[in-house]
Amino acid sequence: ALAAVGFGQGLGSGLGLGLALALAVALAVASAAAPAASAAVAPAMAAVEGRKTKDEVLAIAGELVRAVGAAFYQDPVQIVLDMLLRFDYLRGDQVNRQLGITGSKVQEAIEELVADGLLKREEFNVDERGHSKTFYYINFRHFLDVVAFRVYMMQQVLKQRHRNIR
Repeated sequence: ALAAVGFGQGLGSGLGLGLALALAVALAVASAAAPAASAAVAPAMAAVEGRKTKDEVLAIAGELVRAVGAAFYQDPVQIVLDMLLRFDYLRGDQVNRQLGITGSKVQEAIEELVADGLLKREEFNVDERGHSKTFYYINFRHFLDVVAFRVYMMQQVLKQRHRNIR
């Protein structure tokens, strides 16, 4: 379903919605796509209605990440997302050791998430010889923007298909 709406095309932030409100909207739509995500909607709606701490909002953001992973991705991608929720970042050379699965499956999962705009990659030079380390992380604001855009695009595709059926 996400491929039909052009994942990998990138999206800048700037929807102008509050994080909690946007999380609530994205989770509500994710729950429609995956019934298992329904349980994640209630905390997001509560965040909209009342003030939440940074940790509470991050927990809600984590629920969105899990809901999107469960709704639209296979197990290796879900495992990578889950690890990124437990750690602030993952170093490229540590991912295989921490996951205990083959390097190609991990790398494919990471590259899929990067291409879909849900995962960020940063490379840093660590010595004078030019050796670099690659780090992966979830930028929750960007993740939310991408999901909101994809949800909008899915709605447009569904409306168009509905019109074509008539």
